Formats: sequence, structure tokens, C-alpha cells
Amino acid sequence: MSIVLVGTGGYGQVYLNTLDRELKIFDKLKAVVDPYAKASKYYSRFIEDKIPIYETLDDFYKNSSADLAIISSPIHFHEEQTLAALNNGSHVLCEKPVTATVRQALNMKENAAKRGRKLGVGFQWSYSDRMRAFKRDILDGAFGRPVCLKSFLYWPRENAYYESGDWKGRIKSKDGRLINDSVLSNATSHYLHNMFFVLGESMNGSLMPESFSGSVFRLRDIESFDTCFLRGKFNNGSRFYYFASHSCGGEQVSEFEYEFEKCTVYINSNSEFIMKRADGELRLYDDVPENGLEGKVKYMLEAIGADSAPRCGIDTALPHLAVSNAIFDKFVIQNFPESSLVKIDSPPGVGVSGLYKAARECFENELLPNEISGFPMNNAGVTEITGL
Repeated sequence: MSIVLVGTGGYGQVYLNTLDRELKIFDKLKAVVDPYAKASKYYSRFIEDKIPIYETLDDFYKNSSADLAIISSPIHFHEEQTLAALNNGSHVLCEKPVTATVRQALNMKENAAKRGRKLGVGFQWSYSDRMRAFKRDILDGAFGRPVCLKSFLYWPRENAYYESGDWKGRIKSKDGRLINDSVLSNATSHYLHNMFFVLGESMNGSLMPESFSGSVFRLRDIESFDTCFLRGKFNNGSRFYYFASHSCGGEQVSEFEYEFEKCTVYINSNSEFIMKRADGELRLYDDVPENGLEGKVKYMLEAIGADSAPRCGIDTALPHLAVSNAIFDKFVIQNFPESSLVKIDSPPGVGVSGLYKAARECFENELLPNEISGFPMNNAGVTEITGL
């Protein structure tokens, strides 16, 4: 099948590497679309392999066609480019977050159905054979009833991260398009989505939270937020807790603790699963490939060929997007005080003094910042959302 890739920098380069090295189907790449393609690490390869480069997707479709369009451009272009691809007969794999709003996502879903095209969303753990083996065991009751799923994401970002694009950390683009970029909606979105995904009642489904509350903060001079605390519950009686921040320095920490009735499953940064019970520890799924990155393309192509549903479609992604939208609509973004700012030398950036210790206390006890004494802001506000 032929592929057109929209966006060749940033995450687009991950797709190029996947097509080239993991899947070895670079020859299926019919064209790339990016007005800044010369900045891509693969630019010389485009020239060498005589792969056409277009500035817009419309220009590509005036001259050619493709079975699959992979959309890896900034968030505020996702809806427009997905609709252009669908209208020109392509199936679509759109990178996460699928778009800025639920309304836009549902419009994309409706257009895909109307044109009989597949529309997948690039939440990679939803494609991973290892994560899906874990989900199958959850559905089969192997671990008992889910109790509480927690994620702790302490991800330092140097100053250059927000300077690398005019949409990073922004709510709207310069021309007024919604972006809703944040630590939750973009960089760490996989991990919030995954808690909803593994609790879904079908292999391709996700579970919408019944309610949640939390607080969001920013340290840098951005429109959006770079730190988020959430605590919520589902209608099946289980709970979730999520912390993520870029307002930090030092080593990156990714910790996932999924508690069930019979055991707790810990997932580390290498996607290794460790089940802990009273009688000891057991590693899980070591014989199942962790293939989420290449799986996004591989299983999307298989879904097209077999005329089956994508492993992650719009409905699968909706709970994450609904939570993100509710935060942007209802939460007040609170500023960390300048007195809490700490300059970081490596990587060059800034962090919040005392944030890690406070966040760990919150994570371990499922608390929000206003419920502890050591948080860098003594008057942190909390917002509650019900009825998503």
C-alpha cells in the first residue's frame, strides 16, 4: 500500500525511522508533505530516493493519491488535513492527540464513516501486542477487579522545547485555531489515555471517567499548563490518579502502578510488566513484543487490508480528549510563584523547588496539592468535573 506522510520533523521523524528501519517499507512512501521538509533529518534521503515533497496536502492530491495518509503535523492542522485525506480517498492514521476538541474528533469520525475509510489514532500502547495482552487478561479477570490505576510522569523539558515550534504550550494559534497543547494533552497523553484504554469493556474500547478533580499549573511564560494533578473515578468503582510535569529538572521519571483486587502490576519506562502479590513478584509478557511504535503503522495497514476496525479509533481516544477539553474549559491555570523557580543547568531550563517531593507524596497517597502542607503553593485551587 502507498503512504503519504504529513509532517517530517518532530514526531514525523519517528514515523520515517519506523518505515525505514523497523518495518522496512520506506519504498511505500509515495510523498511527504511539509513546507519545512529541508529541516528533516531525512531530507537527503527524500532527494536520493526521489520522493516528492509538497508544501500542502491539497497540492499532493492534485497530482497523486495514497492508500494511507499519516498525519503527524501540529495539533491545529489535524482536523483539516484528515478531512482532506478522507475526501481524496485515503485512509488516515492521525497522531495523538487526534485534535483539539471532541467536536472536531466526532466530525472526523463522521466523515470517515461517510466515505468508508479507516481512521486510526496514534496512541501507541493501544497498538502494542504486549499492552493488549495485559488488557486481555484484565478483561478475562486474571487480576481481579481493578481498584486504582496511577501514573507519575516527571518529565524535564529544557527551554528549547517550548521554543521549537510556535504552537508548543499554546491554547490558540496566531490565526485563532484551537491547539490546546499541554503536558497532559500532548507529551504525556499516552499515559492518561492508557488508563482509560485498559479498562475499556472491549479490546478496542476505552472507559470514560465518571468524574475527576484536580489542579493545573505553569512555571514558564506559556498560555497553557506544564504541570497537572488529577484524581478521578469510574462507574465500575475503580479510581485513577495522574501526575505529570515539565516544570522540573534532573532525571526523567515514569512510573505506573495499576492496582487490582488480586495484585498490583507495575509498568516501567521500558514497558516491562511486573506483577506483585503477597507470595512474590512475577514478570509478565516478556515473550510478547512491545511493538507500539511500529504497530501503529503495521496494524493500521492490516486493518485496511482486512477491512477491520483500527486498534485505536476516535471512540478509543475520546475519554482522553474529553478530560483534556474539560480541563481547558473549566480549570483555572495557576502560576507557580517566582520564588519557587530553580534554574537547571542540565538540561538548560527551570524547575519548581520542592515539586518532586510534594508530587511523590500526592501520588503515593492519591492526594491533590491542596491536601498536603509541603506543596510549593499553599493556596492551590481545585476544580471538580462530573458528567463527561
